Amino acid sequence: MNTETEFVDFKMGAVETYLEQMDKSLDCDASNLYKEKFLKYIRVATENNIFYVKSECRAQMKKSVTYNVDVSIDCDALYYFSSNGEIVTEETCTQRLQTFHKSKRFKGSPIKACDLSDYFRNICLNHKYGSTLPIVQLYPPANIYGVVTDHDYFEFHPEDKWLLENCISTITDEEISKIESFTSGQAKNPRWKEERCKRLQSSSFGRICKATERTDFEKLARSMTEIVDLKTAPILHGQKYEKSALSKYEQDFGRSPVNCGIYVSKSHPFIAASPDGIINDTVVEVKCPFVAKDKMISPKTIPFLLYNDGKLMLNESHNYYYQVQGQMFCTNLKNCHFVVFTLQEVQYIHIKRDDIFIQNMVEKLEDFYKTYFERIFFKISV
Repeated sequence: MNTETEFVDFKMGAVETYLEQMDKSLDCDASNLYKEKFLKYIRVATENNIFYVKSECRAQMKKSVTYNVDVSIDCDALYYFSSNGEIVTEETCTQRLQTFHKSKRFKGSPIKACDLSDYFRNICLNHKYGSTLPIVQLYPPANIYGVVTDHDYFEFHPEDKWLLENCISTITDEEISKIESFTSGQAKNPRWKEERCKRLQSSSFGRICKATERTDFEKLARSMTEIVDLKTAPILHGQKYEKSALSKYEQDFGRSPVNCGIYVSKSHPFIAASPDGIINDTVVEVKCPFVAKDKMISPKTIPFLLYNDGKLMLNESHNYYYQVQGQMFCTNLKNCHFVVFTLQEVQYIHIKRDDIFIQNMVEKLEDFYKTYFERIFFKISV
């Protein structure tokens, strides 16, 4: 049945007369149900000028239940249709706007503090030996960023406090001397391996300063916070002949370099260096290149060397140059004796401190530290 369907002139008086025969009346309930779209459909068929009407309507209490006939509603609908050519039925699924993409409302209530079972957890976490108790592993670490937000009344930011306690943001001469002392022995000392992961080391300065936009800075920073005990042939060769090189240096110069640990820069405590030795105002750094272990020393056999006016020099673009300049900066010394040792000969290259080079280098190191290293190191350490 639609607006173009021809239908008899249906008067409300005829409806009331029909219902009186059954002691019924067209009350407001029928009209309200019709207006609220309880009527599913009305179908009309005509034969010999006789109209046959079939319809279904929803139950008043349960819309999922339908009745084939409800005279009151049907008559009300037929009356409105006869009067204005319109009929109100239930909406089909295509008439309603889609709602599957809309998120459902979340209903919930917070747990009362008195219902939380935190007594045992608090005992474990606040115990003075809590960090060594196996049961503590049952509880996840605290959300550092949540702590900062919830406890903004602290004098120091938790990160700043931790860096201060570990002498990474500021450091005194006494603390510098203490760190250098207990890291003496370098690779043979476990404390040396542990301490060097806290700061940018001079052996990595070249990699950091020469990094490009294609470099994975996150991965680079993460690699500097891990203790890796490499046993490659070049490393083992260098460790084996370093003492021989220093003994040869002592014979030629008549002075014995003092073994040292990690020197932390006082002005920039987040960077450090580990020279192979120190004599007065001179840093001593030894290299035993594995690629030329049985060869004479020249730029052809050793790629980080070059000739300048016939004099053997260290290539200033090589990572070793960044390393020795970093060593002079951290130790606050002016000179470096760069020792190149092979089984055939030994060469000594004198390198002076370049403050302009160091200034540019430190700026890049500071940017890398604040942007990447500090965040990653703090994340894995706390």
